[in-house]
This record gives sequence, structure tokens and C-alpha cells, in this order.
Amino acid sequence: MKQKQPLKVLNTRPAPKGIELEQNLTAAGFDVISYCPYSIVAVETLESERFSINIALGLDEFTDIIITSHFAADHGLDFLMNYWPQWPETRWWSIGAATAHTMSSYNIDAIKPDQSRSANSETLLQSLQQCWAEHEEMNAPDRAPNVLVIAGKHGRGLIQKELDQLGISTSTLEVYERQKNQLPCPSDAFDAVILTSTEAAEDIIQSHENLIKSDKMCSFICASERIAEVVRNTGATKVVNSGSAKNQILIECLQHTLVATQ
Repeated sequence: MKQKQPLKVLNTRPAPKGIELEQNLTAAGFDVISYCPYSIVAVETLESERFSINIALGLDEFTDIIITSHFAADHGLDFLMNYWPQWPETRWWSIGAATAHTMSSYNIDAIKPDQSRSANSETLLQSLQQCWAEHEEMNAPDRAPNVLVIAGKHGRGLIQKELDQLGISTSTLEVYERQKNQLPCPSDAFDAVILTSTEAAEDIIQSHENLIKSDKMCSFICASERIAEVVRNTGATKVVNSGSAKNQILIECLQHTLVATQ
């Protein structure tokens, strides 16, 4: 009896989580090819720009500090700890559990949005506003919210835009950026593609159009509805929102989806 070929999966998650995801997928019996359209690197001028230095020196002036990803936590806190051997007393917010875990390695106990809901900017904003409403002292002129957002370059900027519309004083420290991968996207025929960012989704689809047009259409496992919508807009039909960027949930969603199509 001919042995069944393992299902082929394209893993587009960047390192370091992408390495762990590849290992787990391989252990689960998938044929994995890893390719991320970009790499994450620290902003080279962070330690020399007067703006970022002033932010670091005045860290204790912020009532709330928001970190938008584990990349922002790693690169931002590594920079800021040069100025603060002991962190100032302020509220530290993480976008989700993974970011909070990274922050804990820097001895920061972060506030996380409601974990029963999706970890995204919208949920964090709601939690932030609820916190302010519950603390009457925040209405005093000398305690009005002053927010620092630590993020990557060219992100959504949703948090900053919303806070600006609310009249909240907000600063942004951009600590990392994406660099384009010069290697071409693999041209294999895949049974599934795992996507954890809109940037990866847009790049993969543009450079690998046969994934959408082929008769044997592959499944797209997307870490959020926003990513899934980007893929659906190309005409793809086998698009699944895992509801989470956690590696284990992505794998479980992948297994369920591919079993259902066999």
C-alpha cells in the first residue's frame, strides 16, 4: 500500500516564534517550508536620536506605557533599561499574553486586556478607557493621562489615532522595523499557508498568485480577522481565522481545517 504523502505547509511566521512553529509543525507530521517575507530588526538610530533619548529620560512622566508586540517589548525595553535600572511607577500595558510574558522577563508585571476576548488594539483601548474611568484622580489636571506607545515603524497606529481623537496626550517610540527578505518566495504547491501578519499576507499573495488561482486551492490559516479579510479580498475561498496568534492554536486550527478537506 502506497504511503500517504505528508501535507505541505508554508510557515510565514518570523523568528523566533516562527522557528518554534516550524518545529512543532514538523513534530505533528507536516512537511514544512518556512519563509517570512521580512525580518524584524531594531531601529539603528534609537540610541542616538534626541527624541528617543528624551523619551527614555522622561519615562516617569507617563501615566501609562503601552507595548504593542513582543518585538516592541524586546527592542524597546532593552533600550530603555539602559536609563532605568529600576522601572518608574506607572501602569504598563501589554497587547496580549505573549507580550506580557516578554515584559515579565524585564521584571514588568503588565496589565493585559480581557483575556476572554481577542488580543488586539481595540480591546486594549477599551480596557485602558475603563481603567481611567475607574480612577477618579485621572480627571485631575495634574494627573491627566499621558501615554507612551512603544511599537514598530509603519504599524496600524490605531491606538495613537484613537487616543488623539480623545484628546489624550500621546507619544510614540518606534523601536523596530521590518526589512524586506531578498530571497524569493518558494514556488511549491502548498496544502496550507500560515499567516500571522497582514504584511506577510499581502507579500505572499502578490508573489505567489498560483496559490489563489490553482484548481487545488490551498487553505489559508490566519491569526486574526483582519489578516483573513486581506486574503479573502484576493478571491481566496479557503480562509480560516484561528482567532489567535498562539502557535498551538494555529496548529490545532490547521489540523482541523486540513482534516475537514481530506
